[in-house]
Amino acid sequence: MPKDCPPIIATQHIPKTFSGRFAKRLDDICKMKVHEARQGQTLEKGNIYIAPGDLHLTIKYVNGRYLCQLEDSSPVNRHKPSVDVMFTSLLKLKTATIHAGLLTGMGGDGAKSLLQLKQQGHFTLVQDKATSMVWGMPRVAYNLNAHCKDVPLNQVAKVLLNSVDNGLLQKDKVRMNDVLV
Repeated sequence: MPKDCPPIIATQHIPKTFSGRFAKRLDDICKMKVHEARQGQTLEKGNIYIAPGDLHLTIKYVNGRYLCQLEDSSPVNRHKPSVDVMFTSLLKLKTATIHAGLLTGMGGDGAKSLLQLKQQGHFTLVQDKATSMVWGMPRVAYNLNAHCKDVPLNQVAKVLLNSVDNGLLQKDKVRMNDVLV
C-alpha cells in the first residue's frame, strides 16, 4: 500500500502477546506507518491500525474525526478481537466510505457484518479459496454473497485501492472519508 493510502484498520485473531510485535514488524517493512491501535487514536491517511490481541477495535466519529475505540467486552464468535465487532462499528459511520476485505481464517467471524456493509453500498471483497490457507471466514461470506469481488491474496491491495480510485467518480461520496479494512 502506498504511504498516502487512506487509513487501514485491521482485526486479526492473534494473542495479546503478539499484536504489538506484529504491528512493529509491519511498521519496519511497510511504507505506511503501522500502530497497535490505542484508545482515542485518530485515523489518518498513511497509517494502519492493528487491533490489540485482547481488545475489540471499533471506530467512532467524534467532532469530525474517526477515532479508535478499544472495548474490553466479551468475545464475539469466540474471538477477541472480533472482525464482526469492528465491521459493525463501521456500519454506524454514515459519512465514511468503507472498502472492506475478509481474508483467510477459521469460522465465520466478519461474514454477516461484511454482508451488511455491502448492503449499505460499501465495497467488499473476500480472499479466494485457492490462495486461502483456511477458507473459512471468506467461504462463509462468499456463501452469503457478502462480497463484490472474490480475489487472490496477491490482488487484494490492488483491488481495494482500485475501489478507492473508482469512487472518485462518484460525486455523492465524501472522498476524504475513505477507510480500508
